[in-house]
Amino acid sequence: MRNLKFIASLFFLITTGLAISTSADVNTSRNHLIIYHMDFNSVSLREDYIKTTLKKASDMGYNAVLWEIEDDVKWEICPESSSPDAFSKETFKDILRYSRDLGLEPIPLLQTIGHAEYVLMNEKYLMFREDPKRYDCYCTSNARVRQFIKSWIKEYLNLFGDVQYFHLGGDEANVFATCAVCSKKAREIGRNRLYAEYLTDIATPLLEKGIRPGIWCDMILHNPKDLEVVPKDFIIWDWNYWDGDKTPQRVMVWNKMKRLKKDEIAWQIWNLCLR
Repeated sequence: MRNLKFIASLFFLITTGLAISTSADVNTSRNHLIIYHMDFNSVSLREDYIKTTLKKASDMGYNAVLWEIEDDVKWEICPESSSPDAFSKETFKDILRYSRDLGLEPIPLLQTIGHAEYVLMNEKYLMFREDPKRYDCYCTSNARVRQFIKSWIKEYLNLFGDVQYFHLGGDEANVFATCAVCSKKAREIGRNRLYAEYLTDIATPLLEKGIRPGIWCDMILHNPKDLEVVPKDFIIWDWNYWDGDKTPQRVMVWNKMKRLKKDEIAWQIWNLCLR
């Protein structure tokens, strides 16, 4: 039901060499993105409610929206995965036009490894699962998965139009690299290299258009010694619930489950996450 309450969260970009940053002084430059996260995971929202929320976000000083729309659009590539309440593409394009008119830059988010329940729960996509008993994670070694995701990215781009950034999700992929093929590759080249190779491959439609792909940080920070395998084209988004609009003084290193200070972690981790 579209009148269900939803959670919209602000997440901050932690970048590698990009003129987008978090800062308390957000009015000094249009290069600062203050991003409102519209998360449709497990909820459906009315069009008028979304527009009201977007107007409030704009009035509060946000200038971008991270759109995690999941199954709430009628997708052509996987119609089985769309919610019964899903928007038509024309309706959602109207929402995007309204959002842009408010000065809110759109950033699409498509989950490409984990959080794939709304796709993998369908019998048609059982062969895409990393673990046959679970429906939350794609098998990243499956060539059909890669082609499926690339085609879906192209459909997203047709829906959203011109964008500068595209978020590929990638967080909380709890059974990543556990199938026979993926686990063998991970032992041979390392988990982060397998992770980065997959993401670089599926990001081809974005990189060809000069669109910067992004990922959440938690998976690569489970293996912080191998951060350099992630291409500099990628923006690393940090999960940060603690610092508000201040420059972060700590980074969550997920293999330790601790928020560490600059002098407590290797310089390459700090440089990647905070420069």
